[in-house]
Amino acid sequence: NKGTDPNRNYGGLWGGPGASTSPTDDTYRGAGPFSEPETQNVRELVLANQVTTLVTNHTFTGLVLRPPGVRSQGAPPDETALKALGDAMAAQVGYVSQPGYALYDTTGTTEDWSYGATGGYGFTYEIGKKQFHPPFSQFVAEYEGSGDYAGKGLRGAYLLASESTIDGAQHGVVKGTAPPGSVLRVTKTFKTLTSPVVDADGKVGPEQSFEDTINDTIQVGASGQF
Repeated sequence: NKGTDPNRNYGGLWGGPGASTSPTDDTYRGAGPFSEPETQNVRELVLANQVTTLVTNHTFTGLVLRPPGVRSQGAPPDETALKALGDAMAAQVGYVSQPGYALYDTTGTTEDWSYGATGGYGFTYEIGKKQFHPPFSQFVAEYEGSGDYAGKGLRGAYLLASESTIDGAQHGVVKGTAPPGSVLRVTKTFKTLTSPVVDADGKVGPEQSFEDTINDTIQVGASGQF
């Protein structure tokens, strides 16, 4: 029993193509959306914080993937911005930037759920071009950048992701005034859909839905501005 692949266990688009129903397969999707404590923890982290740019690290193939993981979903509303950031990050390390489905259809991925639930940009780095577990020195060189990518590398790509995170022009920003010291809370509860769920015999059934709740707080400083 190999257990659940966390990157097939997130609730958004869970249960469709590119994920296995068998616990002995590497891409086993789990018993249901967010059935695993690891994906539940990431879900809580994302929904309780203003995660505007998310990167999930995988190996290998030398890619920067963006939503969607399923070709039939079509281009997302933020395709232009997602592609621009993905292209810029990939250029730091000589990777290829492409939608997730261009590799193969996958469902239940981290960034498909997080982007669908919050609108925050999401990417998968497929680190390395030759093997799942490269020599440590090779990974360090890729992180720091070498050859044509000296001084850039994965470190440069992560820095671009960080710059996007704090760039107010890339994300919704709420501004206002309130009594100093008060705590403001933003809460939104909504339904998120899985894929039409494929059973163990390959039969396609209906979509499932579950509740997601964004719950964020901010304490107003002495100036009264937030």
